[in-house]
Amino acid sequence: MTSVSFSPDGRFIATGGRDGRVKLRHGYTGRPLPAFKGRGHDHLVGCVAFSPDGNFIASGGHDDAVRLWEVRSGHEAPGFRPPFLKGSIDCIAFSPDGRFLAAGGWDGALTLLHAKTGWIVSNFFGKGHSQAVHGLAFSPDGRRLATAGRDATVRIWDSCSGRTVLVLKEGHLRAVRAVAFGTDGNQLASGGCDQDLVLWDAGRERPAPDFDGKGHEGAITSIAFSPDGRSIATAADDHTVRVWHAGNGSCARGIRYGSPVDSIAFSPDGKRIAAGGWDGELHLWVLERGFLQDGPGREFDVRKGRCRKCGSLLGLLERLAGTGICRGRRCR
Repeated sequence: MTSVSFSPDGRFIATGGRDGRVKLRHGYTGRPLPAFKGRGHDHLVGCVAFSPDGNFIASGGHDDAVRLWEVRSGHEAPGFRPPFLKGSIDCIAFSPDGRFLAAGGWDGALTLLHAKTGWIVSNFFGKGHSQAVHGLAFSPDGRRLATAGRDATVRIWDSCSGRTVLVLKEGHLRAVRAVAFGTDGNQLASGGCDQDLVLWDAGRERPAPDFDGKGHEGAITSIAFSPDGRSIATAADDHTVRVWHAGNGSCARGIRYGSPVDSIAFSPDGKRIAAGGWDGELHLWVLERGFLQDGPGREFDVRKGRCRKCGSLLGLLERLAGTGICRGRRCR
């Protein structure tokens, strides 16, 4: 399962899979609902997203196609005829007002489509990332668009003019695979192959200095802010989903799976996290009670391997010492 997305009312979850199919599931049980009708994608589905009104689901595939589905009928939306884009589509998002769709892919292009017709409104090809665009997100007011690139940069664009507002280069050493705006639009989180969760002030070029964000042992593949903006959830290739404090970047909770996790999403009420990964299953984590469904995931102690006093990661010699305390100046 490559992608998951909650409907705005939390009643449904859209999923995309390696079989090229987009599916609709019950938002509280994860139970599959009647299948969508239509051809679907000819290759794996790289991304899915609900429209702000909850009536449509957009999907992007590694067959270079963007498709729009009617939730009520299960059919492809009539009149939506976008051209095939160059390069596999890895990320997609509706603008907050529902008028536009942004799509990014492996050719490094960022394309803005009209959400009803699929016509290309703007194409940012050659104006930004030098390699693939793996993630994107609109700011809550829709005026900015953030993209995560394989070129180890995060870019912030003016969504109206297509002009680059900021290029964030200092946070990552390797490919950036996911990006998300906070609910107030002032914070931006990113993560990727260097395994670190990085928090940015959306108007500055340097990461937040007091944000930890360390803990994953594999590439971060997906990021989501909680609706209240106080927590950040991440999925990673290390088979885990983690929940972090948005203020200081300390890891609060974690779930371990039996396979890499590709995508996560918070429910609109902030009480559930949906996750999908290489095992092809949808997993729902009710934060107050643990798992809603039986499954291979289990919650683990996120403090293991960290200093008991300051919470920083312990080095090899510090772990071998067995005291659980780091050698930092504050903890000696």
